[in-house]
Amino acid sequence: MSSHAFQRAWDIVKEFNRDTIEEELRNFSEQHNPFEFGFWDKEIHGKEQANKNILNVARTYGFNPSKTVGRGNVVDAWVKGPGSKKVQNHLKNEIRPGIAKFGTKIRPIVDWQFLMEKKGIPRTLWNQYAHETMGGMGNTSKTGSSTGLPTSACRIGDKKHCGTCYAAMAEHKDNVSISNWRHISKLGEDPMLHASAQAFLMRGHSPEFRGNWSGDYQNVEHVAQALSIAQSTPNVHHWLHTKEVPDLMKYLGQFEEYSEEWYNAIPQNVTMVFSQPYARMVAREEDSGGGLRSDEVSSKNSSWIKANNYANENNPNRHPNLKSSEVGTAPREGATLCPTSLRVKDPETGKNMGNCGDFNCSACRNNDGKIVQYGGHHGGFPNINMPNKDGVRERAMDSNQLAQEQKKALAQAMLFREKSKNWKL
Repeated sequence: MSSHAFQRAWDIVKEFNRDTIEEELRNFSEQHNPFEFGFWDKEIHGKEQANKNILNVARTYGFNPSKTVGRGNVVDAWVKGPGSKKVQNHLKNEIRPGIAKFGTKIRPIVDWQFLMEKKGIPRTLWNQYAHETMGGMGNTSKTGSSTGLPTSACRIGDKKHCGTCYAAMAEHKDNVSISNWRHISKLGEDPMLHASAQAFLMRGHSPEFRGNWSGDYQNVEHVAQALSIAQSTPNVHHWLHTKEVPDLMKYLGQFEEYSEEWYNAIPQNVTMVFSQPYARMVAREEDSGGGLRSDEVSSKNSSWIKANNYANENNPNRHPNLKSSEVGTAPREGATLCPTSLRVKDPETGKNMGNCGDFNCSACRNNDGKIVQYGGHHGGFPNINMPNKDGVRERAMDSNQLAQEQKKALAQAMLFREKSKNWKL
């Protein structure tokens, strides 16, 4: 950044009071910011220049890259602050239209090995090229391989709809925001090539994959692309999450309801978990009750009426690969409360047991039609206050309910641990 531009930004900070600084800096950024979208991308600018660009942005806007919260902090602050308008325009005008080129139905994925051999690229470089092409494959502690997208690109998901967002908090860390934006940028450049690279990398990772550990689908074509990848990797179980139920219903709406084509539209190796439009909403009328249980039934929205019916275990024609989930609702019979969300303390280490394997639980990945509940958690704390659609905050459980559910979850974990010891013997 030129000294003149920096001085102008600094003058703005000195000239205006705290209430107007953010707005004035945003206006200044829209007119004078020299950094184009993706200024942090080392593949475009080179690692050294990318780091310089990030430091320039940090100095300009007073962001603080530190040892614990580094470059990702700067990127996250920029895309959600002074660069937000530029970023949203880029999503609208470039990335989403790019993804839309894939088409709205499942397509065969081009084989990555075939592409590499055709181009004469040595086998030793196939993995590297695949990572560069799709933005990289991540890992989560619960499943193994995963991909994430920026929370700033979410359309339905926000603080009002989601209550709290662990993914948004994670983006503040070094490299998380950068890798999420790189992934969605590569997806928008060429969704078919992106799918080919991702399918190739997936075959060399764990037998389970989590889609959207962060962020969500951008359009119907994005849903089709994700399911095309799943169909091309039949030996991998795809655990896909979404709140974009309208797009999911548009996707299924292309096929005759309950026809063979309709059932095949979501491959057998997929569990598509969709959440209700707001926290503290229940999926079905019979489970409503107000107060600590819920404030409203999500079936008042037409898209969720269909989705919840398609996933209902009592529907003889239900889609076997759809699953409803709720956040911030009280435990009840017939639904499964996620034990990891209870933040149970390990009696041996004193640490939270946060992995599905601690409880030998795969309830949210089983295609059994049962509703999965997440009690509402943040960091090391379970049963936090969650807002409903009107912003009224309550906890899913009272203290006695929480203690009872934690006790049940701990017993489940200890029983599995004991059985595991016997298996090893």
